[in-house]
Amino acid sequence: MSAMTPRIRVVTYITAATLVVATGLGCGVIGAAKKVASNLSTITDFSEKLQNGLKLTYRAEYTDTDGKKVTVQQQPPNSVYVDDTGPLLITADSIYACDNSSGTMTCTKSHLNSEDDATAALAASSFGTGGFMAGEVGVVLLLAASVVPQAKVTKSSKKIAGQSSDCVKVDNLQGTSNGDTELKTFTMCITDQGVVSEFQGTDTSGKTAGTTMTSYSTSIDPSLFNPPAGAVINDLDNPSPQPSAPASGEPSAPASGEPSASPSS
Repeated sequence: MSAMTPRIRVVTYITAATLVVATGLGCGVIGAAKKVASNLSTITDFSEKLQNGLKLTYRAEYTDTDGKKVTVQQQPPNSVYVDDTGPLLITADSIYACDNSSGTMTCTKSHLNSEDDATAALAASSFGTGGFMAGEVGVVLLLAASVVPQAKVTKSSKKIAGQSSDCVKVDNLQGTSNGDTELKTFTMCITDQGVVSEFQGTDTSGKTAGTTMTSYSTSIDPSLFNPPAGAVINDLDNPSPQPSAPASGEPSAPASGEPSASPSS
């Protein structure tokens, strides 16, 4: 995936926008506050719909601007994000970050303390370095961008992968961070159910990255909620690496948020 990292800059937007409103606008503070209030009003329903989407059970396929594929599957409290390097598996109490770039599928298991940990892990993963936008971080990005005083928020709608989708475009985000490049504008679309169907973001260097949904289904494959077959599991709470068990028979859904011993095929 591309190197643009819009999600990493979310906190910067909130901090910078607050400082601009508080110290940088002088007599324009009231006008800036009204603009922020208008932006918040425009995307409140959008953000709430995104949060509702986090409760759904579904499977979706995406293609990013580089032609790479991303598979997303969710059955709360479990979710999994899969690209060509391997899956990022999030359960009720654990995260498995898997990578095959060394030639061997290796999954690092860490303990999950809160939903914030899951969002941070997703943003820091390979999915957080390109144009893919998960619902969890989409909510944060929208709310952060809406408090940037100069931001312009517009709405539209279209069909994506056969799904009716509402979209918001946020412009004029530049000037809110001190990085070499920063997110200048983005468009995010979500289905009526609240699942991100498209994300396109452009940074101040002119580079655009994004992902578009290509299929959507409410039917899922429970085996995706297990580490890949034969993967080496590095448990941060138990440093002795252990290979996952070979797949046999029908995979079972994880109990209490923990992947079962039968990995995916």
